[in-house]
Amino acid sequence: MACDEAINVLLEEEELIDRIWDNAKFFKDGLNKFGFNTGKSETPVPPIIIGEPKKTHEFTDKLLQNDVFAQGIIFPTFAKDLGRVRTIVTAQHTKEELQEALNAFGKVGKELDVIS
Repeated sequence: MACDEAINVLLEEEELIDRIWDNAKFFKDGLNKFGFNTGKSETPVPPIIIGEPKKTHEFTDKLLQNDVFAQGIIFPTFAKDLGRVRTIVTAQHTKEELQEALNAFGKVGKELDVIS
C-alpha cells in the first residue's frame, strides 16, 4: 500500500520530480566544481570516489563533524581502491542546505588532499 501511495504522489506531483533532478544537478555540479570524482552517475545519488578505504572512512567522519551525514562504501562492495562516499539528494533539500553540504565537502576534501 505504501508503494502504491508513493507512486500516486509521484504521478500527481510532478514538481517533486523536477525539484529532485534540479537539486541533484546543483549538487553534482558543485562537487565537480570542487574537483571531486563523481564518476558517470546520472542519478540523485551521486558517488564521490575517494579511493582507499581508510581515507574514505576518515572523509565521512570529518563530514559528520561538519554536520553532514554521508555513508562511506568500501571493499568488498567496490574495488579496494574505489571507496566512495554515497550521498542522497532529495526534493526536500533547499539550495541553501545543499550549498552548506557542498562547503563541508570542499573543506574536508582539501583537508584530506582529495581535492586541491
